[in-house]
Amino acid sequence: IWMRPYIAAALSNGMISGTTEEAGLMFHPNDALTGAEAVVMLQNILELPAADAAAVFSEEEANTVPAWAQKAAAALANAGITMDRSANDDVLTRRDTACLLLQVNALLESDLIETFYWVK
Repeated sequence: IWMRPYIAAALSNGMISGTTEEAGLMFHPNDALTGAEAVVMLQNILELPAADAAAVFSEEEANTVPAWAQKAAAALANAGITMDRSANDDVLTRRDTACLLLQVNALLESDLIETFYWVK
């Protein structure tokens, strides 16, 4: 499969983790990406400082984000990357993707980025 080396590189760099299934560790690259999956991958790439989800989100907001994605979503939100409605189990739209990537780009171009250890 042509994508195997890309999946292996993303896995070895901690960007993705796959899912554990009966057949072992599985990846579903042709499945639609959810907002929750996207924010976890972005956090895995950016390695932003952890943030307390309870301090970042209202109870109503926290209820829309799956528990497994809350730490990642909180770290991104704390760095100014807002998820709008996309940090949930809904399929990520092109609009959602563009908004997230524009915000990541703005963060990378800002002075704030220099506070993160991996930039030094």
